Amino acid sequence: MGRTGSSSPISLKEALEKFMGHLRARNLRQPSLYKFELLEKELNGRFSGRLEGISAGGLRDNQSSWQMCPQSRANKLARLKRMFRWFHESGYMSLNPAKGLEPPIFARNPATPFTPEETEKILWATEVHPDSPKGRRAQVRAFVLVMRYTGLSSS
Repeated sequence: MGRTGSSSPISLKEALEKFMGHLRARNLRQPSLYKFELLEKELNGRFSGRLEGISAGGLRDNQSSWQMCPQSRANKLARLKRMFRWFHESGYMSLNPAKGLEPPIFARNPATPFTPEETEKILWATEVHPDSPKGRRAQVRAFVLVMRYTGLSSS
């Protein structure tokens, strides 16, 4: 299936440009746009030609090449699936090859609070922190105290 209202196939490059334009028009924040731009560059380097030529197997092979922690892979996969869902819903693809891709399985390690001894050592370190430039020691101590009383401490 080609563009909506057209029978000619769309190239991957053109589809990616349209998708990125869509994201910019929605005013996505720059850090989010940047991650999509990296994915756009990766897909343009890995695949070429028509968008319809991209298969689920090709996307799985691409996914298996990602060298990052499981949480980052899951986030990247979510961006990839969002992109291909948009291609499909926009009428640029008859099927969504990313639909069946599965995220990595991993367990999150719960954050553990500092012990009272660790908290004391952190506060001690603020007292011996270099005071360069003048006033930096007080800034560091204030930062640690704010963190301590807003969720960093053990008690």
